[in-house]
Order: sequence, then structure tokens, then C-alpha cells
Amino acid sequence: MHLYLMRHSVAEPTSTTDFERKLTAQGVEKAELVAQQLLQRGVSPGAIVHSPLVRSQQTALAFRKYFPAAPLIELQEVVTASSSLFHVLGSGGWKDPLVIGHNPSISMLASALSDSDKPLSFHTCSFAAFEVNQLPPTKAKLIQWLPHPE
Repeated sequence: MHLYLMRHSVAEPTSTTDFERKLTAQGVEKAELVAQQLLQRGVSPGAIVHSPLVRSQQTALAFRKYFPAAPLIELQEVVTASSSLFHVLGSGGWKDPLVIGHNPSISMLASALSDSDKPLSFHTCSFAAFEVNQLPPTKAKLIQWLPHPE
């Protein structure tokens, strides 16, 4: 089974609230470009899981164009992306989920899974793919890391 973790794309610097920050035109373009690249690399999420924050929703919608069979799942748990997210994903039964989240929590979650001495630092649209034995994982192996996808 695979678990894909990604940070949302480039968002506007300010808005009325942090919840409402939207992707910039460059952010939409970058999200679509990364989705194309991942499709070419054989990535095939079974579900696209995102937070309720607008920039995460919009990144998920950009990915949906390239992975139309993957349902969009909105989860509040993605905002904080703690280990409890794994329990929610496991109980949902989604195969090979792609989680589109936020910093610092998505970086911390990926770093904990990677079991590396060096933390994984997620910039916008950074992507990590893990091979996991189950959700929540008791074993995980980092199989793909794109810190600065172009």
C-alpha cells in the first residue's frame, strides 16, 4: 500500500482569514504540473484527502483533473496532520491515499515516517511517497521524495 503526502500549492500571502487563502494563478498552474508529473511517474492515488482550508481544496481539485477516479475526501484532521490522521485514513478504507496538507504538520508527519536523521522540509507542492504496511503504519519506507517539484 502507498501513502502519498503533499503540501498545498502556492497560496496568496494574505486574505480575510487564513482559512480563506486561495491559490494564486501560479499555484493552480504548479499544482496541475505536479499532478501531470506524478501521473507520468506512475503515482495513482485511490483517494485525494484534503483539509477544509481553501488552498488545500483548490490543490485537490487541480489534482482531480489528472486522477478523476479518485474521490475527494475533506477531513478536518488534515489541518493538524498528527498520527490520529492515520487512524481516520485506515478506518476510511481508502487505498493509496494522497493527503494534501499544511506546514508544519505535514513536514513533521513525513519526517516521522521517513525515519531519517534529516527532516523532510515541505515547500509548496513538495511530495513524498511512502510504502506502508497498513494504516496506521507500523512500517514505512520513503520511496519517492520531491522537495521542489517543477
